[in-house]
Amino acid sequence: MRSYDSDVAKKKITIEDLAGMVKRSFDEIENLAGMVKRGFDDVYKRFDAVDKRFEQIDQQLEYITARVDVISHDTSDLPDMRQGLQDHEHRIVRLERKVSPR
Repeated sequence: MRSYDSDVAKKKITIEDLAGMVKRSFDEIENLAGMVKRGFDDVYKRFDAVDKRFEQIDQQLEYITARVDVISHDTSDLPDMRQGLQDHEHRIVRLERKVSPR
């Protein structure tokens, strides 16, 4: 079994070696940070596209709602018209019975 002290004694690390290791570590961290930033940039672009799509859907929904309101208003008197037609139909049937030969 080796001891830590004997391993360290065999490997002498210089300040330059240590500085190089620290620089490589920072370079890797910078590279990782750049990848994360690009990933978030892509997510933001996708959210922008989704937001635009939702805006279009909102506009279409507003248009459809307005059309339904117009149709509801235009057809609001249909039940009264239907009743009026049934009344006229009954009158016509009675008139036809009166004037038709038996």
